[in-house]
Amino acid sequence: AKFGEGDERWIVRDREDGTNVNSWHWTNKDMSRRGTATLRETLESLALTESLGDALACTVRVRLSNVRVEGTVEALNRKGRRFLIYELEINADWTATVET
Repeated sequence: AKFGEGDERWIVRDREDGTNVNSWHWTNKDMSRRGTATLRETLESLALTESLGDALACTVRVRLSNVRVEGTVEALNRKGRRFLIYELEINADWTATVET
């Protein structure tokens, strides 16, 4: 549309104060520090347990340690919709024990 000939139904209009009305324009926030720390803590506190059935009658427990999370996490907002974009590399040591 040409300047000044916009549709009256448009949500966003030119504003002198520059306010992002209804989160219409792109906004982004770097969440890398918080995202990687939370994921690392969650994975380190996680304990996976799996019973292998009646025939084997044993349980396998897996724990992760020395979890390393690197990368970026970004929260985006456009036209009131939220997006989470991430690119992470996760490395960890793991141990498994079998209980009979």
